[in-house]
Amino acid sequence: MWYVYVIQSIKKKATYVGCTTDVIRRVKEHSGLKSGGAKSTKGKGPWILRAVFGPYSGRSEAMKAEYVLKHSKRSTARFYWTTDDSEWCRGLGAEDPLVIAFSINNDESSDSNSDLDKL
Repeated sequence: MWYVYVIQSIKKKATYVGCTTDVIRRVKEHSGLKSGGAKSTKGKGPWILRAVFGPYSGRSEAMKAEYVLKHSKRSTARFYWTTDDSEWCRGLGAEDPLVIAFSINNDESSDSNSDLDKL
């Protein structure tokens, strides 16, 4: 299964939207805890998971949803994408259990990289 995720930089408050089969791995890559990540997120982290949408049946479907989200919402509004916004929206977004677990394990005033390792 594929998912669309929204992360936010703790340093700059910028948001990034991507799609993956493993959300936690991708957040770790963006935050520099694992090799990988996107060129546009390097040096702006650490990153916090803010929303997860899906599941989508394949990469193509997830990329279509990612495209629609990127072009319809900006900044923190991306956390609250709904089916009213697009038929491509699926899942719980900011209320997804992964996001909630991440929030519980990640206090913005602490060392978020070590907290991310707990997930």
